[in-house]
Amino acid sequence: MQADMPTEQYNLNPNYPMVDGISAQLVPQKNENITFPRTVFSLGIYNEVLTNSTKDNYSASGYGVSFGMQHKIRGIWKGGLDIRWSDWLANSTPGSTLSPLGIYSKIEGDPPIDFLVGKDWGKIIQPFFTGGLGYTLFFNSRSWLAVQSKTSLGQVSVTYGVGFRITLPKSFALRTSVENWRGVQTSDYSAQIYRLEIVFGDVDNI
Repeated sequence: MQADMPTEQYNLNPNYPMVDGISAQLVPQKNENITFPRTVFSLGIYNEVLTNSTKDNYSASGYGVSFGMQHKIRGIWKGGLDIRWSDWLANSTPGSTLSPLGIYSKIEGDPPIDFLVGKDWGKIIQPFFTGGLGYTLFFNSRSWLAVQSKTSLGQVSVTYGVGFRITLPKSFALRTSVENWRGVQTSDYSAQIYRLEIVFGDVDNI
């Protein structure tokens, strides 16, 4: 009976189970990294400098933190989300803090610079420009229950800026940027941020 069976049905080596070509493509091997394709995530810290009339009423207390996600759309374009949290100190009321929490939908463009630095360096150093529209909430004394009313401060806000990214080995990168943000409903509230981020994920393909 066994002599009549096709030879391809025998499993000659039990350490290497036989699979057909389609299964081999669908099932990831143990040494393959399972990632979100064309998507990266970022963690950052930033220093915020208040501008216009905002600096007359508040002082930035130090550093803020950010978390972001980006997905490559097409060509030089990427889209994603950005969340930021920082603290402001009220100049008129010592000890009183106001914490802006911003959530932005952002678009980023990465112009190619291979013709300036060469193909190899063009894969490592990447400048970018970015802009986004979002929603900012303001919390008193870091309390989630003490959010300011919509009429107190500008809620809809925009952000825009430039920066560059340095790709590191093992699917990591560093990003540094300078951005401005301002309220749309109340444009007096504005600031400039200087940010440093670590990026991880499918860095080589975005």
